[in-house]
Amino acid sequence: PVPKPRIDPGRGVAGLDMYLELQIDMRPTLSASTLLGTATYDVVGTPTVDWDDDVRHENFAAGDAGGPFPDGSIRHQWTDRGSYRVHVRVDWVATWHLAGDTGTLGGYHTDADLTLPVVEIQASGCIDPCPPG
Repeated sequence: PVPKPRIDPGRGVAGLDMYLELQIDMRPTLSASTLLGTATYDVVGTPTVDWDDDVRHENFAAGDAGGPFPDGSIRHQWTDRGSYRVHVRVDWVATWHLAGDTGTLGGYHTDADLTLPVVEIQASGCIDPCPPG
């Protein structure tokens, strides 16, 4: 599966954690009919995220698809405003089972990008309506 990265509400705020959701099943089970019977594949994806600010996270758990605020496990905090291209790579490993045998397949990955504007918010120090100037 190809990740469909999303960070709600579609923009970030510098200095606050933002929560990435991959929006895919990171532990799918697949099957296929063969001449020897049904082959099943237990697949697990491990995400890596390049946040486009010289930070790359590679220590997310296998099967972790992130999640929304406040409990999502894949999160990041930008320190500067700007537009960031978040790159997500998922490395896939499958354990197959067929006719009493089992094995492992690896070396597959899928990629996706998300462009995220990050803004700064500053308090004005006054209560609305603020005086002119």
